[in-house]
Amino acid sequence: MIDPTIELGRPIEAGDPVGALGKEGSSGGWAHLHFGIKCIQPSGRLGQVEGYPFLVEAYLHEHPGALLACTRPHRVGMVGEEIELDGSRSICDGGKITSYQWTLQNGSTADSIRTTVKYEQEGMYSEMLTVADDRGQTDVDFCVVQILPQDGDPARTPPAMHLTYYPTDHILPGQPIA
Repeated sequence: MIDPTIELGRPIEAGDPVGALGKEGSSGGWAHLHFGIKCIQPSGRLGQVEGYPFLVEAYLHEHPGALLACTRPHRVGMVGEEIELDGSRSICDGGKITSYQWTLQNGSTADSIRTTVKYEQEGMYSEMLTVADDRGQTDVDFCVVQILPQDGDPARTPPAMHLTYYPTDHILPGQPIA
């Protein structure tokens, strides 16, 4: 829910409560908070503004020098179709990204900012990108790829669930994972 003290047109400061997380409605049980920015568009009508740049700027303000791997947007394709995975939206504040490595569910890796993958079976895939910078930092993001049946029949679209964790190997007892 939106905090009842929020008023249209009133500025908010960093740290001000804006809402409460919930697991209700069509969220699928995931704790999340939707974020949107509305303003007057060039047409003169009220519309939605892409919030991602504002979120990144706010994050970098709070965490200067951060390295952010980014594989968005997620991909949808058909069996047998080549799908491009793209890490070019990754950000390195105050440094330079020196490597991109994709770890793919087919067991291969690709050391490039972009790579293509062909999926031979319908389903949901989660491909991992690790970026490193010239200061020794690393960050990870996952690109969700949903592959639909070749015939495009929506009744045959496989159910999807995106579960990820990091690190993915050499996990020790008591080691925190995200």
